[in-house]
Amino acid sequence: MSGVGSQMFMPEPSWLSQPFWDRANKGTLSRQRCVDCQFEMFPPQFACRRCLSTNLEWAASTGLGRLYSFTVLCMAPDGSPLPEPKILADVNLEEGWHMMTNIVDCPPEHVACGMAVAVTWQRLSTTINLPVFSPVGEANKAR
Repeated sequence: MSGVGSQMFMPEPSWLSQPFWDRANKGTLSRQRCVDCQFEMFPPQFACRRCLSTNLEWAASTGLGRLYSFTVLCMAPDGSPLPEPKILADVNLEEGWHMMTNIVDCPPEHVACGMAVAVTWQRLSTTINLPVFSPVGEANKAR
């Protein structure tokens, strides 16, 4: 993954997000689910946002979804131009949860809300495997 500005984005797992990163490191996209009310949650929480239960579990995702929203970034946070545009996206996964991520393997002019996407991975280190998404099906053929 290329850096943004002069620094590379490197997630820093916390005690709350470590289970997500452990699963991602093995190539499994996951999210929390409330055992009591079945509410799907991401990013990780210490209690359910719907019923406030702390009875939470980690559940694997299919990694399939649809692009809900996106923006194309041409400038880094420090104001310097990016070597190539980055597509920051909100993906609605088929289990009913959303994830902020990047769209890869698709030029910005072919990205569209509602397009089908699937998780793919960018290995950043021995412990960080970053989930990103690329188009599938007909959207992928437009590249």
